[in-house]
Amino acid sequence: MRGQRTEDGGQKPEMLSRGQRTEDRGQKTEVLSRLCRVLDISCSEAAHNILSSVLCPQSSVATDSRAVQRGDTFVAYPGEKQDGRQFIAQAIARGANAVIWESQHFVWDENWKIPNLPVSDLRHKAGWLADAVYAAPSEKLWMVGITGTNGKTSTSHWIAHALNDAGRKCALIGTLGNGFAGALQATANTTPDAIRVHGLLAEYLKEGALAVAMEVSSHALSQGRVNGVRFDVAMLTNLSRDHLDYHGDMQSYAEAKRKLFDWQQLKYVVLNFDDEFGVELAEEMLQGGFMPANPHPNPLVKQLAIRLSRQKTTAKSLVTPEGEGANEALRAISIPEVIGYGMSDHALQFAERLGLRMVYGNLLQMTGQGLQIAVHSSWGAAQLDSALVGRFNAANLLGALAVLLVSNIGLSDAVRSLGKVHPVAGRMQRLGNELQPTVIVDYAHTPDALEKVLLALREVSAEAGGKLLCVFGCGGDRDRGKRAMMGKIAERFSDWCIVTSDNPRSEEPQEIIAGIVGGMSGKNHEIIVERSAAIRRAISHARQSDTVLIAGKGHEDYQEIKGVKHPFSDVLVAQQALKAGYAGVRS
Repeated sequence: MRGQRTEDGGQKPEMLSRGQRTEDRGQKTEVLSRLCRVLDISCSEAAHNILSSVLCPQSSVATDSRAVQRGDTFVAYPGEKQDGRQFIAQAIARGANAVIWESQHFVWDENWKIPNLPVSDLRHKAGWLADAVYAAPSEKLWMVGITGTNGKTSTSHWIAHALNDAGRKCALIGTLGNGFAGALQATANTTPDAIRVHGLLAEYLKEGALAVAMEVSSHALSQGRVNGVRFDVAMLTNLSRDHLDYHGDMQSYAEAKRKLFDWQQLKYVVLNFDDEFGVELAEEMLQGGFMPANPHPNPLVKQLAIRLSRQKTTAKSLVTPEGEGANEALRAISIPEVIGYGMSDHALQFAERLGLRMVYGNLLQMTGQGLQIAVHSSWGAAQLDSALVGRFNAANLLGALAVLLVSNIGLSDAVRSLGKVHPVAGRMQRLGNELQPTVIVDYAHTPDALEKVLLALREVSAEAGGKLLCVFGCGGDRDRGKRAMMGKIAERFSDWCIVTSDNPRSEEPQEIIAGIVGGMSGKNHEIIVERSAAIRRAISHARQSDTVLIAGKGHEDYQEIKGVKHPFSDVLVAQQALKAGYAGVRS
């Protein structure tokens, strides 16, 4: 694992020797030249002057004009909803000392008397810019990137927990917030924008972090939000239908996820061999079918990197290119080891056939009280006992275990730490006591996730001799095709379900619900549009032996309606309903 950059804490000497000054100037010139190559701009005096101010330790960079402070550089490019260039005037008014802006389809206002630098495709180069500004923080951290449709949040938190247990301080970036466990700061996106990502990494490094576990969304990969981050480990949880409102189809969605597994400088790729996409990725990687998905922005470095990646050889026998950018190309190339995990015979046989290291789990017991997994791996054998519920959680635990093993955590220590983890907020979060129905709040908002949670809870309810009730809806302004699918799944795997509102956003809740019930037969469901009323009804009509699943919103503390986020928490509403009591008899 990479070490943390050390700081002596002493004061700077008042005067540097001539040799030191010359060396510092040389290093700065090298950094500026590299940054010009990254941005694919000419190394003019004007460009050097602006970039010099960006690299000044006393200044910072910002993509939000409201966050600009005097002396900062404002980075402006079009986003999904707004164009940052529309706020250049506001950034200048707040004291920005320079602006770096997307050059396509925009003309600089000559009334803005401030140093500025036009850059093409700035959105995808912003990560490399931030990497230089913050002195490459990810290079000094052990970076774990987790992607997949479901399980990213739980897995990242469990990995961070185990690394912290081993004395390797680990920060988190993801859906539940950014920072260190117990002190996460709320975030609007699973993965922040590129400038913010590198800024956070620099903060965590300064605060003593040795590692970061980061959720990497498909949106982030498509939009270049993690460009410039030097991941050491990339992990896939699974791939199923989600975000088709953005990606359009499953092939495009998969292509976005695929990018993380051909990241430059990766050391390990951890794949779920029980997942069809995981098997596909492994086969492609071993056949050398990948091209760099996080290509260096400079065309020369990009070309050299692609040429080297095609040699399909080891680092020791690489044919070394010559010319400017050659060293950067060599640094960009890595040949990661593929590691598999899974619970099926097919997964194990696949790993054996390809000669890959593997973490295989045999599920010995799965009840409402937890899991018992016999682990057989390339690192040895162990038994993992967990209070988590569900086959999907067993799979996530095995994936987390594989990441920990390649992160130089011993098998026994890793298993011991993972045996202590609990569900994270809004992920199979259990409410109630032994005298009340079991109430589960879960973020399941895709067909695959809802089916897996319901199947896991059917075992819990059957063990208690009760029924399984489900409260769920679908988000507005999102993939409409999954609505009927989720309705069919909820009706099939629960004894009774209540279809309600989720985050309707700009849509009418009744229209969303109509799409859901279009996939249902009408035999075992009812419609209650108001979500709080639906939750109260389900709990009040549940018996002590019953299980109630409240699906879709998980940890969220709001309900978005017509562009306004109203305070709302499934957990709080459910707790209030439990406190009010339940009838014990279903109507």
